Amino acid sequence: MTSSPGAGRPAVRTTTSTCPPPSASLPSTRRCSRRTRWRMAELRVIASNLHRGGAVQVAASLIGELAARPDFDRSRVVFEVSPAVLDNLTGEVRERVDLDVVRRGVRSVGLWRTDLGHDEPAKLVVFSPAWFPVRGARRLSGYADVTALYAEAQPTRRARAKAWLSRHQLRRFDTIVVETQAVADRLTAQVPQLASRLHVVPNSISGAVVDGTAPIPELPAFDGVTLAYTSANYPHKNFAYLGPLAAALADRGVEVRYLVTMPTHEFEQLPGDVQARAINLGTVRQEQLRSVHAAADGIVFPSLLEASSATPFEAMRLGTPLFASDRDFVRATAGDAAHYLDPLDPADGARVIADVLGDGPRRAAAIERGLARVATLPSAGDRADRIWSLLTSPAAEPPRLLIVNNMPAFYRSPLYAAIADEFRARTGGQTLVVFQVRRARRERGEWFYTPDGDHGYAHRFVQDDYAYLAGRKLPTRPGSGLLRRYAPTHVFTAGWDTSLSLAASRRALRRGVRLAVWVESSSLTTTRRSRLLDAVRRSWLAPADLAVVPSAASAAYVDELAQRHVPDVRLLNPVTLDRLAGTEAAPRVVFLGDLSLRKGFDRLVALAAKLGSGIEVHAWGRDTDGLAAGGVVVHPPVPLAEIVAELTSADVLVIPSRVDPAPLTFSEGLALGLRIVVSTDISYAEQAGPGVVAADCDDPASFVVAVEDVLAGERPPASRGADVSPEHFAKRLVDGLLA
Repeated sequence: MTSSPGAGRPAVRTTTSTCPPPSASLPSTRRCSRRTRWRMAELRVIASNLHRGGAVQVAASLIGELAARPDFDRSRVVFEVSPAVLDNLTGEVRERVDLDVVRRGVRSVGLWRTDLGHDEPAKLVVFSPAWFPVRGARRLSGYADVTALYAEAQPTRRARAKAWLSRHQLRRFDTIVVETQAVADRLTAQVPQLASRLHVVPNSISGAVVDGTAPIPELPAFDGVTLAYTSANYPHKNFAYLGPLAAALADRGVEVRYLVTMPTHEFEQLPGDVQARAINLGTVRQEQLRSVHAAADGIVFPSLLEASSATPFEAMRLGTPLFASDRDFVRATAGDAAHYLDPLDPADGARVIADVLGDGPRRAAAIERGLARVATLPSAGDRADRIWSLLTSPAAEPPRLLIVNNMPAFYRSPLYAAIADEFRARTGGQTLVVFQVRRARRERGEWFYTPDGDHGYAHRFVQDDYAYLAGRKLPTRPGSGLLRRYAPTHVFTAGWDTSLSLAASRRALRRGVRLAVWVESSSLTTTRRSRLLDAVRRSWLAPADLAVVPSAASAAYVDELAQRHVPDVRLLNPVTLDRLAGTEAAPRVVFLGDLSLRKGFDRLVALAAKLGSGIEVHAWGRDTDGLAAGGVVVHPPVPLAEIVAELTSADVLVIPSRVDPAPLTFSEGLALGLRIVVSTDISYAEQAGPGVVAADCDDPASFVVAVEDVLAGERPPASRGADVSPEHFAKRLVDGLLA
């Protein structure tokens, strides 16, 4: 769809609709009923399903900005709005656009016949869910139903079912606009087939709010503090917090009243202690918000859940102190311009508010930071331009990266977040991480498992049953339907012993998907081989475009199995640890890992017997083979972060393993700047260099010499730490995937 600058038409248009005649004062506005026949246009912008809250203001702002575009042609666009959106449109905007005023709801079935009979070339639903038919060659929808994205928090089965429907009705649209990357990631994880259609367009403050001069009713005199909360009464807005907050402030000698903006029936649903201290201004228009801020000493915003609320934007732009929930969705917008409180602890909120209101310089500094911050954010015009470009350009298919992992090793979360960021920056595409393990294993509490949470990328778990193939335990339900729904354009498999990895490999072979495989094994570590297992791995490697390997031995092993040369990139296990500062601590030898023959713990015991008494030997791990013996101080296994303080620059990290494809401890030692002695039995022996010595650990005398040599030498250079950073790994991987 294209438009011609300056094109226009008379305000009054003839229509065969049975709706009431146009208003004399607003000749382009019609109030329509279920018998209405829609006026046809190239684009219909639908905001008739929005009746309260911030969505109404966003719709009004978007309509105003679209109408102000120099290439806007009213003959090609009809705006379908609710009465609430109409009330928020300025007179100038109403004169410039054609409006159909319709009140839609979940039960507006009577309008469906009209919807089905009109098939415009393009339709834009400002915000879904859209509980009505949407026909058109191009269908674009905004989405900010954050309560549907966290359906597990819904109290009833009916509410959870409605949340499911809210998410899945988006499958009708070929372009979906969300306001933050966090919402895009959450939506991708829950409805993978939407990944290719998602676009992030940040929220912004409406020009009508900034320039508004409309007054609010005169307020009674009050000697205390006035706090405003400009929101509808949704459960996640946490209005119940305001009553205990007022009581806690009173205990500190601060009397407070609240200004709220909601319909009367919503106000009557507030707790009594909130109603007693609140003045309800009713539903306010955009141009009245500046007057609300002028009447308040601060904005209180204790919300528990948001997509991207306009309240922080408005407070920063209008220079009003903002007291907001200490949650990521606020910090992403307001940064250091807000005063953060615990939305579940009114006493903490009272402390923050009382301290800030009593500290003028602190309050003024935060306001200045807010004004500076909001000046750098996209404007409402930028938002409208972005949405217009999505409407008028051909629907593009952004790339989609799928990462398959065979265990929920959340120590890799920084890596996957870095890959997602790099892939998004380079292609504008989405990333989905799939962990293919039993969900129950997340509760094992081992050092590399952490609870579910925000990991900076979309992720999900698949399957729960196992079968055996060639002696290997494999899932019987790999979630391969996920591949069909998500339809990745690039795949990175971090493990080859899951059936989802094999299914992804087959899809790559059939569909021409770029495939990168992460192989840490080599002929040095594969003690048992069978023809069947080799055949399975060969089929997995057949379509591989890139192999991520830690060593030359692993690269040779990949080529042997694939029966061809697979392009490779040499990367060590990535970790996120800061280099330790130098100290004068006495030298110690440290060992991290299971106390087993495989890890070479018996070699460590022999080393301890040979070392001088001035060198301590410490080990952290599980005694799986009953090898604990004198001379080695054994500690129980704990997360590495808890023992970093005990690892000083004088320590030597030893890795005497007999079989170890890619010990994570090697990367950790490089990142920390520890001196390292590594066994010649494993492929990492090729990493010997400054600060790293390879030794024959079966010979205690050679082992002792290696430890003494490395203690006398330099620490690994800082550049080796950079080599094991998630950012370095992500850049090299994405380079290979996009080559």
